Amino acid sequence: MGALERGAEAATRATAGVTVTDVRATVARLTFTSIGDARQVFGASAHGTIDHVVVRLRTSAGVTGYGEAYGYSAAEAVKTFIDGVLSPLVVGSEVGDCVTLSDRLQRAVHLYGRQGVAMYAISGIDIALWDAAAQLADVSLARLFDATVPASLPAYASLASYRNPTAVGVATAAAVSDGFTGVKLHDTAIDEVQTAREASPNGDLMVDANCHWSLEGALVAADQFEHLGLAWLEEPVWPPEDGAALASLRVHATMPIAAGENLSTAAALVRLIEGGAVDIIQPSVVKVGGVTEFLRVLEPATAAGVRVAPHSPYFGPGLAATIQLLCMIADPVVESRYVTLSPDLFDGALLPQAGRIAVPPRSGIGVAPDAEVLAAFGS
Repeated sequence: MGALERGAEAATRATAGVTVTDVRATVARLTFTSIGDARQVFGASAHGTIDHVVVRLRTSAGVTGYGEAYGYSAAEAVKTFIDGVLSPLVVGSEVGDCVTLSDRLQRAVHLYGRQGVAMYAISGIDIALWDAAAQLADVSLARLFDATVPASLPAYASLASYRNPTAVGVATAAAVSDGFTGVKLHDTAIDEVQTAREASPNGDLMVDANCHWSLEGALVAADQFEHLGLAWLEEPVWPPEDGAALASLRVHATMPIAAGENLSTAAALVRLIEGGAVDIIQPSVVKVGGVTEFLRVLEPATAAGVRVAPHSPYFGPGLAATIQLLCMIADPVVESRYVTLSPDLFDGALLPQAGRIAVPPRSGIGVAPDAEVLAAFGS
């Protein structure tokens, strides 16, 4: 029996007779400031706002579960889909019936697409369901799946985009000074990556290309980066689902190839694994379909010897759920977006300290959003 099946059995036992009474999404707009002279963060200006789609799921037992759906500039569309389309399908369902409900929702809305808004919305509801189920079982989400829970997990600093070698070097040095032993760039010019390596000569260095190149361009970049000892090259080709191009690059490149954050459903990520496209698979719990679909990626990845390094540059329940799921993964590492956020949904509970993030000991996903922050900054 796999982890998903064990967790589903435990959820069913703990939630017998408990139903969903209400599902609502809130768009929380929080302010962030980048470290250094950044040009772009989250596809927006470096000193701006980020929209979180926070899902609140109430139950007949009085327990409230929280989830997060990917949204950013499309947050209002995701909220509308949750409140108007999915909520009526979820209310009245058994809380512990997470797996069956995930499948039912996917079937009900598949005509709206297996990528994008519909799957992001399902992700948020699925996380909230599992959060409520684990709370009702009085265990953390990780323990619901029978995982061993450490006190903390290592994290790497995921930098903004600077488009300037000097600024990249300054931000990398700052992250190292803050205790991070791994740094991920969102700049791809060879002089920018070289400067980062000089600022962190012994740490893990990753480059996220955000699907910037054709296969031909990615081959050139891989050759340029060969001497820099990258821990991985992330999402190097456009389009992100082009498994054949990724597989060709993987044969040529000397560094590990990572991808998967922009794919929804486990089936899409498993195709990359089975096609030999990646050394590292990167499911994003707020995009892939939530906890249920995330866990459906783990067994095929393990069987194929593919490392799982989740995409998690988030600040809401999606990050909290990822931390719980990482307790089930070999060689875990948390992606921590290297920005300053104000206000914080969790009063600093998930902020890194000396390159590590504490695993909250509470039941469920371990934390709940600050109600006052949601009320003040939500819509």
